[in-house]
Amino acid sequence: MNRYLAILSPEPTGGYSVAFPDCPGCLAHGATINHARNAAKEALLTWSQSLRNAGSKVGPPRATADQSGPLWKGQMLMLIEGPAALSSRGLEQRIA
Repeated sequence: MNRYLAILSPEPTGGYSVAFPDCPGCLAHGATINHARNAAKEALLTWSQSLRNAGSKVGPPRATADQSGPLWKGQMLMLIEGPAALSSRGLEQRIA
């Protein structure tokens, strides 16, 4: 199973947002860390389906060690499992 790097950030007004560095435009939000993690799994599935429906290829996730740049106060890194369809079909090359 491929795991995608996600950055979990606390929101000033409460809750948490999640962004995927390898998946432009794929974002999620939840009231708690667990809700944000579940929303992130769903967002990753929807994002990958949208790309495939548009005829684009879904690239492989980067290694956690490849995360560049500092994290802001309170941010955490998470690994979110990609949809089964991504790993069972074989991943395409990342779009440049």
